[in-house]
Amino acid sequence: MRRKPILLRCVVAITMGCVLSPTNHTFAAQPSSTSSNETHPVRDVALGEGGIFSGHLIDPLGASIPGVPLALLRNGVEVGTFSTDRQGRFAISGLAGGSYELVTGSTRQHYRLWGPGTAPPSSRTSALVMSDGSIARGQSPPSTGGGMSGSALFALGTAGLITGGVIAIFSTDSGS
Repeated sequence: MRRKPILLRCVVAITMGCVLSPTNHTFAAQPSSTSSNETHPVRDVALGEGGIFSGHLIDPLGASIPGVPLALLRNGVEVGTFSTDRQGRFAISGLAGGSYELVTGSTRQHYRLWGPGTAPPSSRTSALVMSDGSIARGQSPPSTGGGMSGSALFALGTAGLITGGVIAIFSTDSGS
């Protein structure tokens, strides 16, 4: 039975390929680029009296993020910098209606701010900004490659199960 050793070698080769391949390419999608040529959704927000633009910064789980610096840009020029308060809220005043970009960390959101009485009915009265998760306040820093990630452990466990299964099958076949 010459087929069994060839099959065993193929299974072992495929398993080792899975174990040795870079897990970030094997198990995860690549992040999308953030080039300036991409189209970003524009959110309509009505400015409050005195040209106040306000909002709330949250993490991907919906928790407020306090003490985070933000910048507001208009046509690529910074028009103001500010930080979130203890409840993750922010406000900047003295703005005129127009297109703006709110930046914090690697999160960029585009807003069309409307002066009092000019906003369309679908506009909001404040912004809800969700961080992309790169802001870490009081948390462990992102992994720098030390240790094994969950996907690496998954690949290693899967490879072990496949290899163990093949060895068990061939052990019982050769014993008969």
